[in-house]
Amino acid sequence: NYIMPIDREKRFLYNSKKVDGKLQIGFPARASGKDGEERIVKTPNGKLRLYRKELGAWYYLEFTRS
Repeated sequence: NYIMPIDREKRFLYNSKKVDGKLQIGFPARASGKDGEERIVKTPNGKLRLYRKELGAWYYLEFTRS
């Protein structure tokens, strides 16, 4: 099976121990932030997402309760 590069990015974020993300409400603007910056966002529907900017675009992982 071929694993797409985004899966590697997700795995990196899951394994990241970094905790200095910024908390905000609402989605980050495309032009805001620098590459490598992380933000924890509370979406309008109440979910939490970890956003990380890489190569000029924001990528996110949703937090889930276990």
